[in-house]
Amino acid sequence: MPHTKEHKSKNEIEKRAEELKKRSDKAQEKGRKAGQQSLKRELGKSKEGEPLPKRKEPVGKKEEVGKKSKKKGNEAGKKALMRELDKGAAKMPDGFNMKRPAEKLGYIQKLGAGRMSPGKMGDMTAMKMMHGDAAAKYYDGAGMYMNGAPKYVGASKSYMGPGAHEPGHDDIPSYTKQTTTTKVTPGTSSSTSTTSSGGSSSGRTNFSSDPEERARQKQWIKDNPEAYKKALADKKKKAAASSSSSSSESSKPKVEKKTETQKVSSTRKTGSQVMAEGQEREANRRARHKAGMAEMMNIAKADSAKIAQDFLKGKKITPENLEKAVKKGNIGGKRVLLGYGDDRGSFGQQGHGMSAEFRYDRDDAEKAFSTDIGRATATSLGGKAKGRGKVPAGEQFKLNSSNYSSTDIGKVKDFSKKGQYEITDVKTDPGTAGSYGGFKTAKEYMDSMKGGTPKMPKGPMKFGMRK
Repeated sequence: MPHTKEHKSKNEIEKRAEELKKRSDKAQEKGRKAGQQSLKRELGKSKEGEPLPKRKEPVGKKEEVGKKSKKKGNEAGKKALMRELDKGAAKMPDGFNMKRPAEKLGYIQKLGAGRMSPGKMGDMTAMKMMHGDAAAKYYDGAGMYMNGAPKYVGASKSYMGPGAHEPGHDDIPSYTKQTTTTKVTPGTSSSTSTTSSGGSSSGRTNFSSDPEERARQKQWIKDNPEAYKKALADKKKKAAASSSSSSSESSKPKVEKKTETQKVSSTRKTGSQVMAEGQEREANRRARHKAGMAEMMNIAKADSAKIAQDFLKGKKITPENLEKAVKKGNIGGKRVLLGYGDDRGSFGQQGHGMSAEFRYDRDDAEKAFSTDIGRATATSLGGKAKGRGKVPAGEQFKLNSSNYSSTDIGKVKDFSKKGQYEITDVKTDPGTAGSYGGFKTAKEYMDSMKGGTPKMPKGPMKFGMRK
């Protein structure tokens, strides 16, 4: 095909464009190298870390002129490098720009509703720096996970969530069960035989039995020998046109193997589930025990008050009777706390006595309901005591009986005919859970009744109960 002027001009334009592009690339490369050399010279070290040789000053110039020339060269190199970086940034598909790393990513932090989480910013930054396809394997920009797998934690140091598999997250034991089945299909065989005949194989001429017809046939043969030969040949050909054919088909045995894999997982609870249920069960047990202990204390107070009030029915209210009533009530309350009460509570307490679920130890039960009420301490006034001999004056000792009252304090009694002692103290403290009808002592209770109208105490108006 002949080249037209228009075609030639196009080729020339393309060649010219290629030449210009090559020149431009060379100029850019030259400028980039010049800028890098200037920048390295400014830093004072080469790529390998060795000092670069200083530029030679122009011959015949002064030192000041040399400094100015060097400074101008460095500034020109910087500008050339920045221009090359800008041009390089324009070529990058993602707008890479070393001068503006944050801006080139397009993810500058914002405040308010547009604020981006640090984890997401880190992922998007890494994704951009990896340039496309490679990033898609690791980052989704969500700051958490990618394609169902934990993300690389180091991508964002500000991300504080889990970056690896957490224990207990998927601790169901399992194994892969493989089942292979084999199916054999037997081979088949079949044959077909076909035989066909084209007629008699005789090559002779069959003449008619009629004499006249036979004469005409012979005359025709004599007159048409070629036609007769052809007819005879055709007859022989037809006679030989008998054929037989057979065909057989067979197929080989066929073996088919089919393998199925199935993941078989444990149907039992996982370790994390067992742990969670155990913690929950233990928390419920502690809460139930705490509530049961508190309920037993309330039951003990109620029993103590009932016993004290039953004792006072029909009796005169005196300090002696009050102290006896409180002591009896405290014995009943303490009995409940030690697990021997009849009321099992509303939490279904199991066990009795020493094996009771909500049982207090003896010390705590005694502090709540003191049973030492009525025990006295005496001081010897001198003399002899039965079975003890001489007892020095001023010696203190406890009396065996526990039937004393606060009204006995200060009374003098005899050891024997030759000795005496003075009662100096009688225990009347009802304990932390007991009380004298809402008062701490029998005296306070009696004082409240002076003037005919009892002074209303604070708290429950029951014996054996304190606020």
